[in-house]
Amino acid sequence: MDSFAREAFRLGALRGFKHFEVELRGREELLVTVHLGGGLRDSWVPPFAPLVGGETEALPPASPCEREDRSGQWNRSRDVVFLIGSYAHYAVPLVWVRAGHALLGGFHHVGSNDTPLALASTEVWAERTVCVWEVVAELVTAVACPAPSNPFELDRDALVGLAPVESQLLSGALASYLREVYIASASMGMQVESDLMHVLEVQAGHVVSMVASPHVLPLLTAPASSLRRLSLAEQSSSPAFYRSFAKSALGRQR
Repeated sequence: MDSFAREAFRLGALRGFKHFEVELRGREELLVTVHLGGGLRDSWVPPFAPLVGGETEALPPASPCEREDRSGQWNRSRDVVFLIGSYAHYAVPLVWVRAGHALLGGFHHVGSNDTPLALASTEVWAERTVCVWEVVAELVTAVACPAPSNPFELDRDALVGLAPVESQLLSGALASYLREVYIASASMGMQVESDLMHVLEVQAGHVVSMVASPHVLPLLTAPASSLRRLSLAEQSSSPAFYRSFAKSALGRQR
């Protein structure tokens, strides 16, 4: 569970996805808001149902749904909000619906609102390692309409308007996460490849801009013997590996 919780924590720090948003709520809870898009499918079949039978049926989340309904924090009628819980004391990842029960179907009485969902991704937990991206992909593919071929598709327009530093940090974090998905699954790798290459190109553009900066260029082009000794603060903010990477980018630019 610790590995699953760490991945959920990493994903919760990201943004820029087209079909869903994520929000961390403590170390063991990740909220996933899936946008329905154009609406329900013509031949709509409820994609999920509450678990029936077994020990996990009676496992509620930390915050009852009724309490969160009273807070009124989710009032967007075309979104479905899921809670992915990685509670250590449950020893299995579980998913609950926090808002949009009526849009999903299968929840016929209020008492079932705090019953975890029966998902293909979480049901194999006892057999193999399950990644957070598998759970999110199942939720997005089943709910968003039309069903996206790439549940992790990026909203590229949203990334364009960011400040340079924020764009550099976010594109690097997105590239790191999408790379893990790309390596972990051949089928999902094909789906995320285009967006992975896009954020890598954005990141490379930031490196080239940094190399051309009047504050950095003299350090990269001057002979090593002429460089003054960096202070501890400068060394910590300009590690050797990053300077080497920037030099290689400068060479490619030329």
